[in-house]
Amino acid sequence: MKNKNMDLLTATIDHYGDNKAEFDAYKKLCDSDNKVIKELMGEAKLDQYSTTNYTAKLTAVDKSYFDESKLIGTIHSFNIPDSLGIIKTKEYIDEDALESAIYNGEIPKEVMDEIANCKIEKTEYRLNIKKKKGE
Repeated sequence: MKNKNMDLLTATIDHYGDNKAEFDAYKKLCDSDNKVIKELMGEAKLDQYSTTNYTAKLTAVDKSYFDESKLIGTIHSFNIPDSLGIIKTKEYIDEDALESAIYNGEIPKEVMDEIANCKIEKTEYRLNIKKKKGE
């Protein structure tokens, strides 16, 4: 890399590190305030509250879901007929069995060629920058 690019990289990493540290500090403060606001509005049974500068709205969001294994057990225990189609069988690839079949040469080449076309290449890069100790 050219010196100019190295200087830019150095400056950008330092800039990012400083901004990220400040962002993280503010995020902790905001998360804490968020929690307190929710608690206080909940205790006061308020769904909306306005100050001079802001209006806070507290909305209940139903995040309920079924415990799938418990629901399947309940359906089975009451002998609900399979003909209703409530419980389905999910097809999935047993990757260990596929790997074993490939390793043992049990899958024809033309199938292997098609299997190769099923792979979606994806590379993700993660950046992690930490402040050096003692600085």
